[in-house]
Amino acid sequence: LIAGVAHAFFWPTSESILSGDESTRVKYISWFIMFFVVGFMVGPLLGALVLDMAGSDYRMLFQITVFVMVVAMASSIVASPKGVKLTHGGLNLKSFGAIARFPVVVILLLFSTAIFGVVLAIYPAFLSDRGINDNSVLLLFFIFGITRVGALLVSGFLSKRAIQTFTASTIMVSVGMGISAVGTSFGEFVIALLMLGFGCSILYPLALEVILSGTKKSASGRMIGAYEAIFGVGWAIGPAISGYTTDAFGEAAPYWLFCILGIAVTIMVVIFRRRLERVSSERAQSQ
Repeated sequence: LIAGVAHAFFWPTSESILSGDESTRVKYISWFIMFFVVGFMVGPLLGALVLDMAGSDYRMLFQITVFVMVVAMASSIVASPKGVKLTHGGLNLKSFGAIARFPVVVILLLFSTAIFGVVLAIYPAFLSDRGINDNSVLLLFFIFGITRVGALLVSGFLSKRAIQTFTASTIMVSVGMGISAVGTSFGEFVIALLMLGFGCSILYPLALEVILSGTKKSASGRMIGAYEAIFGVGWAIGPAISGYTTDAFGEAAPYWLFCILGIAVTIMVVIFRRRLERVSSERAQSQ
């Protein structure tokens, strides 16, 4: 619970700082997420190495983690610029209503984060049920992480073609979920996770850019907070939907469901592309 609250405070604050310059915020936010992905990949590997050396002493692992966090916080305080003017704002729930002005983007975000939650929470057990051994599962998720890093590296370039990127990403996610539903071999799951990794990762910074492009700079911080709240909702409902549909219709059912939903979201993006193009063209003209 405490870790979740800490993450909720840290993430939107960092993105608000990085989004100050409109011309570079997509790149900086993408790099920020990329470093998170790298840490997400490296952390478990280093943790396993520590446990092997310490004889499964989890206290040692937690002590090392706390030490690393303290060093990181101290370094951040020392490196932070002096004399920065602080601004204080109150709680404003109107930002949740304001973000509703971007219904297409909200649906895109809910869809991608729901699938991301399924991949992180449900997919490893699903792979085991399909006969993939533990070492292969680790390798598959390493490939998934590398794909995410690659997608985030090119997100700045792809932001200039936001509509085409949204469409391609939802198609890739749908195909990835469809392959997952019928896949039985290591190679098939490699293809599925390549598509899921790229599709889910590229949607996040571009969707945020569309919202911030249509938001006053003074309200961008609150809008980022609302955006992150929707991210959390999607991350929570994805595994929940997957669990219920698996119990009712079998292990492949949630992947077919999200595949079909992905097709519907793709059609929605095409139908409402003009609404998205207005914001995208405004951003392109400002660069």
